[in-house]
Amino acid sequence: RLGSACERGLAEACLYLAQDAAARDAPEPEIERLDRRGCELGNAEACRDALGLAAARHDDAAARRFATEACRMGAAAGCQALIERDAELPVVPEYRQLRDYRSVCDVAHPAACERLARLEAAGAAFAREVLDAIHGQDAAAFARLWSGTVEVTGVWFADRACARRFPQDFTLTADRQPEFLRCLATLDAHVEPPGPSHETPVLAYDPGLAIHLGVRGRVVEQIWADVARIEDPDAASIDPDLLASHLVSGTLDVRPGAAARTTAGAPAGAMSVAVQMCVDRSGWVDGTRIERSTPLTAAYARAVLAATATWRFTPFLARGKPVRVCAIKTFSDSPEPQAGHREQPANLAPMAEPGGPPPDVPPTALAAFRITGQLNIVPDDATKTALARAALATAQRVRVVGSFKLCISSSGRIQTITTLKSTGVPVYDSKLLHDMREGLRYRPFLLAGVPSPVCTVVTFIYSQN
Repeated sequence: RLGSACERGLAEACLYLAQDAAARDAPEPEIERLDRRGCELGNAEACRDALGLAAARHDDAAARRFATEACRMGAAAGCQALIERDAELPVVPEYRQLRDYRSVCDVAHPAACERLARLEAAGAAFAREVLDAIHGQDAAAFARLWSGTVEVTGVWFADRACARRFPQDFTLTADRQPEFLRCLATLDAHVEPPGPSHETPVLAYDPGLAIHLGVRGRVVEQIWADVARIEDPDAASIDPDLLASHLVSGTLDVRPGAAARTTAGAPAGAMSVAVQMCVDRSGWVDGTRIERSTPLTAAYARAVLAATATWRFTPFLARGKPVRVCAIKTFSDSPEPQAGHREQPANLAPMAEPGGPPPDVPPTALAAFRITGQLNIVPDDATKTALARAALATAQRVRVVGSFKLCISSSGRIQTITTLKSTGVPVYDSKLLHDMREGLRYRPFLLAGVPSPVCTVVTFIYSQN
């Protein structure tokens, strides 16, 4: 019956016949004939399997053909096979291109890494075009960059009027674009540098939120947030790591203890509780709820909820004003570090205390984790000219020095950049801050083998005769 269904055009039947033929060690031509038929009928898995057989017999032309069809239908293996052969991809969303080029680049494929860098740069440039249209309130430019309808998920507005007009999930139609454009301007967003965790261009805004732009053919088709949803329109849904970075009293390292574990009959590491917690505008926890838990963890859940009464956070700000935030954080009864665990390098700061500020590390230590960007940032031509005139007027060599504290999250994202000492040239300070924020990208920094948030101080010295 499967054979008849395959002949009648049922792609899945052809795939199942091919898989059955492979299981009974049928000749490869028979298996490939069935996979090819399934691929022609539109089954991505059949295309992927046909690609594997063609590649195994070194038929590159057939492999490219099957890879193209698999990629077109959404199979990452097909797209990655084309990338490995330095072949062009069919028209697929930009986020899929980034994902697949990054996967191939990660296994040391130089051509893929070069193309990835170009794609990331193009994505950042596109995001800047979107941001320019928002800042300039240019409705015509904005419309050119957005499709007629855009699915919007998870965008949060501190502005109450905008929050009422645009709930977190809605379909944006062309007639509502001008209104949405005005509300986007209230976010005071900036372009976040590309990073390993980003498969799309990203606009970031306070209090630590991000809008991911799903782009195809240089138009936005979809936008979404990347954090767990909180059903509270008055609160911003934030990442639990960001929540933890604001803790100033209490500890988030809540464990049930050996007695509770014994009572529950659970081995070490088997207990976990996910809690939704909200922090009010003054930094106190004002709402908690158990989202999920493993069996036999009622006592542990009560311990976590009791601990929340001791927690205090620095307020979260949006455009300089405190806002209410919520996050879903998972607490786990993970085992304590075992003897013989990897020691942290001697030149690095110790691990931060739970809930404390990120530790400081030497600039050279953080530099080893930098993926893109550089710290040799010089003034623009207009500033150089102004400095040259100052040098002539004073008959002295101009030398400016500025220092900044740069902090990254445990995922390697730049969290904050604080000016410690201005260069004395405001336009140069602005360029330094912009180029660091937009250009620097880091791998997760490891302390004792664990990805950790850290800070360092970077100093810029510029001299000009």
